[in-house]
Parts: sequence; structure tokens; C-alpha cells
Amino acid sequence: MVLRRLGPLKILAAFAVLVAVIGALSALPPSMRAGIVVACAIVFWSTAVWPEHITAIAFFLIALLLHIAPPEVIFAGFSSPAFWMVFAGLILGVVVRSSGLAERLAIVLTGRAGGSFATVATMVVGLGLALTFVMPSSMGRVVMLVPIAVSLTEQLGYRPNSKGRTGIIMAAVLGAYLPSGAVLPANLPNIVLAASAEQIYGVRLSYAAYFISTFPVLGLLKAIVIVGLLTAFYGERPARAAGTAAARPWSDQERATAIVLFLSFAFWSTDFLHRISPAWIALGAALVCMIPQIGLFPVGAFNKDLNFVPVVHTAGIIGLGAVVAKTGLGDRLSQGFVLIAPFADGAHLQNFMLLGLLSTLTGLVTTTTGVPAVLTPLAAGLSKASGLPLEAVLMSQTVGFTNIIFPYEGAPIVFAMHAAGLRLAELVKVLVALALITLLVLSPVTFAWWQLIGYPW
Repeated sequence: MVLRRLGPLKILAAFAVLVAVIGALSALPPSMRAGIVVACAIVFWSTAVWPEHITAIAFFLIALLLHIAPPEVIFAGFSSPAFWMVFAGLILGVVVRSSGLAERLAIVLTGRAGGSFATVATMVVGLGLALTFVMPSSMGRVVMLVPIAVSLTEQLGYRPNSKGRTGIIMAAVLGAYLPSGAVLPANLPNIVLAASAEQIYGVRLSYAAYFISTFPVLGLLKAIVIVGLLTAFYGERPARAAGTAAARPWSDQERATAIVLFLSFAFWSTDFLHRISPAWIALGAALVCMIPQIGLFPVGAFNKDLNFVPVVHTAGIIGLGAVVAKTGLGDRLSQGFVLIAPFADGAHLQNFMLLGLLSTLTGLVTTTTGVPAVLTPLAAGLSKASGLPLEAVLMSQTVGFTNIIFPYEGAPIVFAMHAAGLRLAELVKVLVALALITLLVLSPVTFAWWQLIGYPW
């Protein structure tokens, strides 16, 4: 049927174009090949020219054929904890919804939410922010909150694809993810920054100093800005208040699901003791749910209810970041920025804002996880060029990895986009507005806060 509609000549023409493009790129230097492939993948992901998983598969194939990196680098996403966290999150999301636990929790939250969108959004963002202090994985927090947020929108009477539904789900995702960059162990880029700073420069970023310097602005104030933006864009009043279904008895499935989540939460929040990755904890929880004798995962749901698009998409994004790091592309781009950036002697505020812009732009290429891996080795040179203390330059990265412009930069947002059916255009609208506010307002406010508390001068 498809062959008849497209015609053999069109199919052959498509193959011919693909072969010609690969042949032309093969003649270029390796670094240029890598740059073109990475740039095309970023453009396709950020504009949704193709579905996200198609772009990921095309990236894998073309990167392999052009030998821009070894296969283990290109396919690094499939061995990444983030990949398996997404996979486990899909399974746990099905279990939480099918057991009825998500609906129960949503009803409880609805009863406390009041009658306005702003109140509900504040409560959801606040819940995500609170979990930041006890649950060290951004993906884990988003995996836990998204099905609850979806059920919450249903309890509040929001229609599918309505403004209110979109806004409440975004509140869960953004509240659980972006402010976590201001709490040291709560996000992977934070941990990479702390480890790299100590290893390369002997600079130890303590929990308390990190928290005091970043959380008031990039954590708490950013959470308030998120609520304000979502209210401005999606402030649709709930159609109804809380229902009465919370009074129904607990089912065996709900109890078992609650026990699994509680144990997962306990392990997630104590990872500083056992050192087990949150991804492997989530995978273990998913496995327990899928054991037929336990009966939490519905029969046939693996083929019917699981959407593997975010899994492939996540693997592609992580593979792209690995390619950027392995080929040195990120280093060259950052060094190029240093050459053209208008750093000025004594203009500390301007230079700090430029560093925040640099970390934000680096995230476009490397994704947020790659920002500290690329910029930390350059910090000494950036300190000399900007005239800022080394620790200030290191900590300026927090502006960037709490500042996402496109969803592909953060795996938790990718997961939520697919798991809850959020539209790319809606996400980009909010993220771009938030990024501009961060760069133009929160970045200088952060600098002013540092000046006030004398950090790190």
C-alpha cells in the first residue's frame, strides 16, 4: 500500500539522496562531520520536523556510517542510567494509574487546592520543590509526579489538551526539575560540577555554601516565576472542586503500589548511604511490579500501554551529548565563545551574565548534563578573561543548567512530554520565556545576592 502510494521511483530517489549526502559528508574532516550531524539533530529535535524517535534513529545511523565516534559512544544512551530511569518510569506510571493510586492522591490534593489555577499550580510546584530535598533524582521526581498531575487535572475537570491541564502538568515537571539545580545533590549536573571542580581545581563545593548561594534565587524565586508564567499562559479556572471518591476503601492493588513507591522513595532519599543509582532503584521497583505473581502490572500492558518513543528519544539525546564530549566539539564551541565574548575589565555584572549565557548556550549542544563536563575544564581561562574569582565562574554554570530552552536538553522534560502528551510548541513557549527571565532578571539578581552575602569574594 505504502509502496504503491509513494512509488518505486520516489523510494529509490530517497535512498539516492541519503547515499549522496553521506558520501558528501564523508569527504569532510571528522570534526566538521560531527558538527553538521549534531547541528541537524538539534534542529530536527527543536523544531519537530520529524517525530523525535525518527530523528534519534537517523542520528544513530548517520553517526555510525560517518564514523564520527565509536559505536559505544554513539549508543551510550542505552547504557545510561537516565535511559533506564525513563523505561522504569513508564512502567511505574502505568502501575500508579491502573491501580487507582494516582486518582486517590489527586483527589486528596484537589481537596487542598482551592478553586484557582494559581493555587493549584503553587501547590504542585511546591510539592516538586519539597521533594528536591529528599529525592536526589530529577527523573525520579518527575516520574512520580506526572501520573499524579494527570489524575489531578481530571479531578479538577480539565479537558484533554485544555490550557489548564497543560499548565498543571507543566507545573509538576518544571517545579520538580528546574529549581533542583540549586540544591547540590538533587540533580546530575550539580553532582558533576562538584566532582569536577574538586578533581581539577581542588575547589570543594559544600552543600551549605551551594545552597545559600543558589537556592534563594535560582531555586525559590525561580519556582515563583514558574508559577507566575504558567498562570499567565494557562490560568484556566478548574471546572469543579474535589470529588468524594477518596472515601472508597483501599484496594489491594493500591496498597501494594503504595508500598512499592514508599520503599522506592526510601531508597531514593538515602542514596548517600547505599550509593545505588536512583535509576537502578526504579528499575528494581518496575521489575517487582511486572512479576506476574504480584499482579500490579496489567496483563498485556507491555505491548498496549507502554509508549517507547521517549525511551528511544532519550537514548538519542544522551548519545548526542556523548558524541559532543568525545569529539571535543563542545570544547571548541566554548573556546570560540570566549574569543568573541565582550568580556570587559571591571564589568563584573556584565561578565557574570555572559557566563550565564555561555552555560545556557552550551546546554543547547551538550544537554544540561554536559554543561559542567565541558565548562569546568575551561573555568580557569574564563576566570582570567572575565576577572571573576574561579569559584564564581564555576558556580555561574548553575544559571545554565537550570535554564532550558528546548525540551531535548533535559531527559525529565522529554519523559513528561511523551508520558502526558504535552505539545512541543507549548513547552517551548514557556521554556523560552523562562530562559529570558532567567538570563535578564534572575542572573543579575543572583550576582547581587552574591555581592550581598560576600560570596565567593
